[in-house]
Amino acid sequence: MRNWLFASLVLLTGCTSTTQKSEDKTTLAPSSATEAFPQPAKDGTYSDSKNGFRIQFPVGWRTENRAAETVVAAISPLSGSQDDFTENIAISVERGVASKSTEEHIKEMMLSLIQSGSIVEPSSVGQIPTRSGLAAYLVGKRTGTSGEVKVLISVLVVDGNAWTIICSATPKTYGELFPIFQKSIKSFRARP
Repeated sequence: MRNWLFASLVLLTGCTSTTQKSEDKTTLAPSSATEAFPQPAKDGTYSDSKNGFRIQFPVGWRTENRAAETVVAAISPLSGSQDDFTENIAISVERGVASKSTEEHIKEMMLSLIQSGSIVEPSSVGQIPTRSGLAAYLVGKRTGTSGEVKVLISVLVVDGNAWTIICSATPKTYGELFPIFQKSIKSFRARP
């Protein structure tokens, strides 16, 4: 399995944010990478013509590129001064996997993640429809820099490219965010 998946998973499941407190609110510290990165439309639609996809992110989430292996990550706003984890949805693409089906790719990826210890306690697997076909998914837990993190990893192979969408949240927020994660995954379309 490629190192890009492990790097993306490690970076995204340990997402903490630097905050600056003002008198009445907590805001994210500005980042030059974040400021220059294309943001979703007001309705949350994010299109990337360079990489050839479109997705509907939650309204109010910002996008950034957290790692070279990640095409884009949508980051939730912090919910208060005690919140140090930014729930996120990250998209990666592995080009040139023409000989693999979605099922073959997800089986290989799941086995690698479990064997490497990147995912502990895989809790469910299944399929979810997207606008480009059925994606296979794995739900599991891992320990990140902010503690335990629950992840929903979905994979879809389209035209020889393996698209991976990793949704990360704390165990406390995962149940509330699961329908939002599903909606984003279902909206994914390769070749917008």
